[in-house]
Amino acid sequence: MNTKQIVNTITGLRVVLLPFIYILLVWEKRQEAAVLLIIAGLTDVLDGALARYWNVADRTGAVWDGRADYMYYVSYVIWMVWLFPSSIQANKVLTVSAVVLTGILLSYMYVKRGRLLFGHLPLSRFSAVCSFAMMTLFLLGSETSWMFQGVLVIWMAASVEIWLFLRRGAARD
Repeated sequence: MNTKQIVNTITGLRVVLLPFIYILLVWEKRQEAAVLLIIAGLTDVLDGALARYWNVADRTGAVWDGRADYMYYVSYVIWMVWLFPSSIQANKVLTVSAVVLTGILLSYMYVKRGRLLFGHLPLSRFSAVCSFAMMTLFLLGSETSWMFQGVLVIWMAASVEIWLFLRRGAARD
């Protein structure tokens, strides 16, 4: 197996872990699901770092990395609605604002570019890390309203950052 295959396999592992996380959540095994989520998070860090270190980063790997990221972002929303509805209920206005802003951003992105882009801007990276940390902690039993509120605010700020980036016309895949 060459270095590019190793990197792509690590990215693929993140995608493959997702259905197992869902299965564990259906079985109400939240701690075990959190362990798999942590492994998935490590693969997200590791694949990009290795691709850059070995100088094998390419468009295909970047696209699959972005797709895997989106799969987890959507899953975070599903898991919040399914497993932690009290956090959403306690923060209705902020939650609706974040969802509407994200919907507008995704629509704008699709109309302007004809597809969803997988940008990694500073706030979007920070938002992803915060979302991952929040979901992991929630699954481990540390659900707090302030953490959810913080992630929503960062998420909205990241959406504005991406929108401004797109408006400048400099967005890249």
